[in-house]
Amino acid sequence: MLDLVYDSLVDAPGSGGDGVRRLRFAGQGWTLDVDVRGQEQLTVDLRICPAGPVVVESRGGDTDDSSAARLVSFLLRWPGTAQRPVRTAWIML
Repeated sequence: MLDLVYDSLVDAPGSGGDGVRRLRFAGQGWTLDVDVRGQEQLTVDLRICPAGPVVVESRGGDTDDSSAARLVSFLLRWPGTAQRPVRTAWIML
């Protein structure tokens, strides 16, 4: 499990002048940085450390309301390796 260790909404309130919410998940030797932009149409950028080929899936509740908050978790998989999949903590986007 990758735990949420930083959320700019909580850890740096008022710093989102650029409209980006920044999150960091960490654990098991991995770090996942997430930048979220937008309200109704979300843009999500992910950076994984250490870098390498990885497949990332988002899991969460489906909703037809694009303005509704979404409960989301990311699943990281490394195809072709012995590395077990890792899931992030759940967050509201």
